[in-house]
Amino acid sequence: MKINEAKIENLDDETVEVKIGDLVGFKADLEQAGELTSIKLIQDGFRFGSASREYYELTIENPNGFEGEYIGGQTSYTLKTSSDFFWVYR
Repeated sequence: MKINEAKIENLDDETVEVKIGDLVGFKADLEQAGELTSIKLIQDGFRFGSASREYYELTIENPNGFEGEYIGGQTSYTLKTSSDFFWVYR
């Protein structure tokens, strides 16, 4: 489900408020930054049980392209809040 803003717990156990248009930093090879263009809530059910977990996919864009070997040259990157470090510049 796509949404425009969310309160998300990051991997440092901090609650971070994000909204479309925010400048977001993240780590992929090295510290990167870009504009948040999409927030998607993912509800992932476990295969053998009724419990489920939720996390967000954040799509971040940088028209100049990102750096590094992993995502170098790409202008768009989607991170998972369940496994990627991120922060918001305010």
